[in-house]
Amino acid sequence: MSRRALFTAFIALALAQAAVPIWVIVSAQVPLLLGRSYRFEVDLADPVDNYRGRYLALSFAERSVVALETDALSRGDTVYVSIEEGADGFARITGISPDRPASGDFVRVRIDHFRDARAHLDLPFDRYYMDEGDAERAERALLRAGEAAEAYAIVRVHRGAAVLTGVFLDGVPVEDLPADDIPADDLPYD
Repeated sequence: MSRRALFTAFIALALAQAAVPIWVIVSAQVPLLLGRSYRFEVDLADPVDNYRGRYLALSFAERSVVALETDALSRGDTVYVSIEEGADGFARITGISPDRPASGDFVRVRIDHFRDARAHLDLPFDRYYMDEGDAERAERALLRAGEAAEAYAIVRVHRGAAVLTGVFLDGVPVEDLPADDIPADDLPYD
């Protein structure tokens, strides 16, 4: 192989390697710029991952939809769920389909399991990464507030892609929650 061909192959390989991270960044930015915001009701937990650090694990109130396994769907399938804003201002999953919907807002998800004629979904925005101290403080504030608090996540949705942009407790971003006096020993998992 000539030097010119080797140089051309090297340049092509370098461009291909640069394209992958650029595509990942751009594909995450499109929903942020063009997507519609939805509020999802959540419960917060603050697990520790040795590789990723602390994060808020989000358990969504709205994470299932009526669907029978006889609808040609099975556990682990990638499907599209239609999303609309409910009368209370929170997001509602209104339908499920193995095919990309022609209109409306939707998110691409996986089916986790079926129970009671409902497909329970593995939503792609169930972790909110933040500073370690902030994550623990957010969990403590949630424990202090109890069920009376309104916890929600803001997710921007555009053509099947979804990006989690923030988590709030009673309208306050979890990063801005004040420190409290719950001792660390009282946390259910530390």
